[in-house]
Amino acid sequence: MASSKKTRSHHRPGDFLQFLAFSVIAGFLAAIIIVPPAVSLGMVTNASMSWFQDLPDDIADGISSRPSTIYAADGKTEIATFFEENREQVKLNQISQQMKDAIVSVEDRDFYNHGAVSAIGIGRAFLNNIINSNSGRRQGASTLTQQYVNNLIVDSAVARGEDATAT
Repeated sequence: MASSKKTRSHHRPGDFLQFLAFSVIAGFLAAIIIVPPAVSLGMVTNASMSWFQDLPDDIADGISSRPSTIYAADGKTEIATFFEENREQVKLNQISQQMKDAIVSVEDRDFYNHGAVSAIGIGRAFLNNIINSNSGRRQGASTLTQQYVNNLIVDSAVARGEDATAT
């Protein structure tokens, strides 16, 4: 008859302490690697939310530049029209689908895949701008939504008579 031997693993008391020490060290190393980026991301998120909350209320109406018209003394005869930006507001359904597609493909090809802000686009532009900082070539990362909000802020400032510079 074959006899079966039971193997027992013999652990010394120091093995558990060694395991515990390595676990603590690994935890500290993981915290050192993970916590700073997490804290930075949280700070950026809080700052971004504060910025959005501090936007002026008057941009909600979508103020945009319009041409000014000079009329003759009769108030009916148009003499001249002048403008800094010649804009005419139209409804979205008055713009052809081809034009909408062209704008999205040129300005923000991932428009339908991300929210109002593209974290990947910001990261890409940030890295590109660091790498090419000496060449003077810069890359932007604003989405169509961000461009729209920026235009509303600039137009709102112009309407109030303030100096407006695109941010």
